[in-house]
Amino acid sequence: MKALFYLLLLLAEVLLFGTITLTIYWIFNYQGGVAWANDTRKQFNLHYILMVGGFIFLNGHAMLVYRSFTCCKKIYNKVLHTIFFVLSISAITIGIVSAFQAHNNVADPRHFYSLHSWIGLGTMGLFALQFVLGVHFIPTVRCCARDKADT
Repeated sequence: MKALFYLLLLLAEVLLFGTITLTIYWIFNYQGGVAWANDTRKQFNLHYILMVGGFIFLNGHAMLVYRSFTCCKKIYNKVLHTIFFVLSISAITIGIVSAFQAHNNVADPRHFYSLHSWIGLGTMGLFALQFVLGVHFIPTVRCCARDKADT
């Protein structure tokens, strides 16, 4: 059973690195690369890389780290999980800012006119809610567990 776990862990890592590698390859070889403010199209390309990097790559690693390091203390897993999750939220935030700025630089700046935009906004809201609840419940659960252990 342990061999299956490590095989699936390896498969997940290969897929995570493959996803971000192929996205970066596609952007730089077929879409012209990235830019922050010089070219609107290249600035929107940054949105693709940061969203895939945040939602899939970094968040995927946050999930894997939480369950895969059984040799370490649980608190170290939680800290590493939180670091990956914060990096994920940071990449997603910068990605949405680049999309907003790219839309503002075109002749007809329209925001949230597609289903993709609204689903993305909802997903970012759920990510933020998950982070806030996680930060809130870690000290609360530890405190309550100590109280129950004392009785």
